[in-house]
Amino acid sequence: MPKFSIVRKMPYSADQLYAVAADIESYPKFIPLVRSAKVLSRNTAADGSVHCEARLEFAYGKMGIHEAFTSQVVADPATHKIKTSSSDGPMKKLEGEWTLHDLAGGGAEVHYKVDYALKSKVLQIVLSGMFDLAVRKLLSAFEKRANQLYGSKAA
Repeated sequence: MPKFSIVRKMPYSADQLYAVAADIESYPKFIPLVRSAKVLSRNTAADGSVHCEARLEFAYGKMGIHEAFTSQVVADPATHKIKTSSSDGPMKKLEGEWTLHDLAGGGAEVHYKVDYALKSKVLQIVLSGMFDLAVRKLLSAFEKRANQLYGSKAA
C-alpha cells in the first residue's frame, strides 16, 4: 500500500494549526475537492482527546469522480496529534496522522503521514501518480486557512 509522509515548517503555532486541522466541518471552505464534511458523532474522553466519526464527500468533475467516506478521528489537543482511519466508500484503507510541534524560534513543524489503498485498482493507479502533489496542496490549503484565520506571518 502506498505510504507518504511530509514534514513542513509553518509560521503558526501548533495550537493554531491544530485548530485548523481539527475543524472538520470547515474543510469544504478551504480544502480543494471537498464538497461536504459532517461530524456524525463526537465524544470527549477523560484524557481530553476528542473521538469523532466524520463523513466527507469529495468530487473531481474533470474525472467524473464523486465519492464519500466515513472516518474515525482521534484528536488530542494536549499532544497536537490527530489520527484518522477509514475503510469506507472508495477506501480499502486510509490511515492518516498529523503531528504538530512548536519550534523554539517560532512557528511550528507539521508532520503528516498517510497510508492508503483504494478499492478500485484503476483509481489507485491514477491517484498514486498525483499523490505527492495532492498532499502538498492539502498542506498549502491548511496554511492558507491559518493565514485567513490568524493573519499572514513571515516564515
